[in-house]
Amino acid sequence: MSLNVEPVTRDRKFVWMLVILGAALLLAGSVFAADWMNYFFQNAALYPAIAKPFITLLAMSLVLIAGRNKLEKRDWTLLLLAFCA
Repeated sequence: MSLNVEPVTRDRKFVWMLVILGAALLLAGSVFAADWMNYFFQNAALYPAIAKPFITLLAMSLVLIAGRNKLEKRDWTLLLLAFCA
């Protein structure tokens, strides 16, 4: 008896979501570290001020990507409103 097991492939959307989420987490960690370094060492690095909006843009892209896979229109609308708030 032979079993034909095909490898599990992930669709492109899921891979892109993981890439965007990973980038946002790495960026957030580096921003928080730079914020604390600015606080303790009193240096005026502009990196946190420039990088924080990019985290918001990455989160907005995740919200927009999730739009097609909504269960109901109300779910995605509430997610979008919560993000905007």
